[in-house]
Amino acid sequence: MIRGWPCALGLGRMKPLLLLLATATLSAAAESAKIQADEDYFETHVRPLLASKCYTCHTDAKSGGLQLDSREHVLAGGKSGPAIVPGDPDHSLLIQAIRQTHPRLKMPPGGKLKDEEIEIEAVAAWVKNGAVWPAGPVKPPQYTITSEQRAFWSFQPVAEPVPSKVKNTKCAQNDIDRFILAKLEENGLAPARPADWRTLIRRAYLDLTGLPPAPEANRLLSAFAFALATTAGSRNGVAVGTIITDRPPHGSVLALLTHTVLTLGVATKVRVV
Repeated sequence: MIRGWPCALGLGRMKPLLLLLATATLSAAAESAKIQADEDYFETHVRPLLASKCYTCHTDAKSGGLQLDSREHVLAGGKSGPAIVPGDPDHSLLIQAIRQTHPRLKMPPGGKLKDEEIEIEAVAAWVKNGAVWPAGPVKPPQYTITSEQRAFWSFQPVAEPVPSKVKNTKCAQNDIDRFILAKLEENGLAPARPADWRTLIRRAYLDLTGLPPAPEANRLLSAFAFALATTAGSRNGVAVGTIITDRPPHGSVLALLTHTVLTLGVATKVRVV
């Protein structure tokens, strides 16, 4: 017997097994690389889109019964059925919704995605490749309020502000005037001159009727304006108000206001008293 022959014979018999092991190892490595590539694709092209466009309504809120925060939830779908059919984007409700080809489902609300060809087809390609999703649901990022946002004036506790000091004290008749005047002076601006009585009457007309004074009323209103400017009589002011409120347009404005208040009250279930 040739020395080493049994070893050589054993090695020959093991070659098919070694070849099989090598092939399996390479296949597993290739499969692992493919899964990793698919997961990277999802994290790069799909999850950011879901997070920015879908998570507000389709995570804990479960709008339409649909959650889009895990593969299991996406496959389970919502009230309309499974959101995706892995390998078949054309028959996936999610793709039909974002393409807006579905007769009823149109997503996202407000119009199609801006980069339609890139974003929509990225999701479609993900579905076509089997909808690989890394393990574990991911919750939407928590919104963080910055210190600058917390300092915004409307979020501050109610306080009694100190009235601003102004140079032109004659124009400031109350604290609100002082705040406004201080900002005007800070920006090198001057307040508008006080309106005369004729202008004030025209404004009252517009406020109460929605229309400027009719031509036939102009002469009478001019007379009242002159009287108010010279005597500041309250009786003249009452007369002007009567002229305005007795006109039909004033009734139309009040009717429209009442209708609006009642309609809003019913729509929002607010009791109107």
